[in-house]
Amino acid sequence: MAVCDIVLHPDPVLLRVADAVTDFSPAIDALAIDLHDTLKAHGGIGLSAPQIAQSVRMLVLKIDGQPPQVYINPTIVSKEAVGFVQESCLSLPGVSGNVWRATKITVKAQNTHGDAFEQQLTGMSAVCIQHEIDHLDGILITDRFSKIKKLSMKVSAAFSKRRAAVASKPLN
Repeated sequence: MAVCDIVLHPDPVLLRVADAVTDFSPAIDALAIDLHDTLKAHGGIGLSAPQIAQSVRMLVLKIDGQPPQVYINPTIVSKEAVGFVQESCLSLPGVSGNVWRATKITVKAQNTHGDAFEQQLTGMSAVCIQHEIDHLDGILITDRFSKIKKLSMKVSAAFSKRRAAVASKPLN
């Protein structure tokens, strides 16, 4: 269908809680295709609808060797094997850091026809869906960074801004 632009921080759509999907019309199938096409074009492994400016509770995962999977109105039922994992985000280019995530989860969701399903996910699939569900809840990976990491990012941003200002001044 269409490759969409990725919404970048600080766009407000990324900070809103997305609306539940209640109408499983052909528009939902079209949105699922747009999500998949956009994910494929940008080289990611997961993408949520808010990241293409659609504030609805839908996401798609495409992990190595597995077919793309659409999750609508997903909720996590259980979590196990929690630890720190390295994450990055298409909506925050150049930003990465360690985030506390479960590496084994059970998720309930619906498909594009509205049929409910439950699935166990492990490893990268479990981590990725938690990241994408965070997007549906208006949460970014930076919200999950440690206070030290957040401070480091602020200092780095301030240094870069200062450096740019100095570089733009003419030499006398």
